Parts: sequence; C-alpha cells; structure tokens
Amino acid sequence: MALETESLSSLIERARQAPQSTRIEYRDRIASHGVAAIEPVAGWVRDPNLGAFAVRVLGQIARQGHRHVV
Repeated sequence: MALETESLSSLIERARQAPQSTRIEYRDRIASHGVAAIEPVAGWVRDPNLGAFAVRVLGQIARQGHRHVV
C-alpha cells in the first residue's frame, strides 16, 4: 500500500513544496507515520503558509490514538 511505502522525509518535502490548494492531499499520508511525523510538522505551526496544514496533520495524528503525544 502506498501509504506505508512512502518515506516520511519525502512526504514532508513534497507537502512543503505543494501549492496550498493541493497540500491537503498529503495530510493522511504524513499522519500515517504517526508519532514520527509530529516533530517535522510541528515546526510548521507558526509558518503563515504551512501552519493550517500542520494543525490538520497533528489533529489527524491525535485522532489515531496519539493525542497525549501531540
């Protein structure tokens, strides 16, 4: 399954470069990496271009049972 084979670093870079209109397509793929995705995405929270996306990814990770870590 593609979700499991895509590297987190590749997804992070692709999401960072994606236009805002299509960036959301990376939310679940990044969140599928669970706790490992928190640190790289959390750094985006204060970024005016990436902040809303970061909050959505972190919310998805929290819903997967990692709320205490997020």
